[in-house]
Amino acid sequence: MGSFAVATQAFQKTLERLELPEDRLAGREEQERLGRRAALLATSEITWDQHLGPLYSWSDVAAVLGTVSSRQGVNDLARRKRLLALPASGGRVLYPAFQFRGARTLPGLHELLIELAASEASPWSQASWFQTAQDELDEGTPVGYLAARGFDERVLRSARRAAGRLAR
Repeated sequence: MGSFAVATQAFQKTLERLELPEDRLAGREEQERLGRRAALLATSEITWDQHLGPLYSWSDVAAVLGTVSSRQGVNDLARRKRLLALPASGGRVLYPAFQFRGARTLPGLHELLIELAASEASPWSQASWFQTAQDELDEGTPVGYLAARGFDERVLRSARRAAGRLAR
């Protein structure tokens, strides 16, 4: 079992406490499916963290920006598409650190968030776009492009194309 022995034992104990009907989990194939699904769900936040980088709380955002001092102020920025907010477990809201440059947000963030929101894709999918290499940006990420070149028509077109793909 290797380095996951503690997690495996905790998973087994939790299953036993749930007192699930044994006939539902009697088959090897069903147990493997349950185990794979549990592992994916349990590690999904870690996987997103690796792809998106650090995620801030509202108080972290307030400290970085210095222009808001309350949860409501940060939430209002997100509501107005000035910040990208990610709903997380336990009712928390997280904010990708990649959207900040010093005490400001990335150039063009507002315009890009408006384009991506039109797709009705999840905020997590929108965040992924910012950190995924795009053909239109010479295989660079939108975050890297914005940091190096600023906001321009090229990155806006890339967001429009992504919104079209995400809306399907």
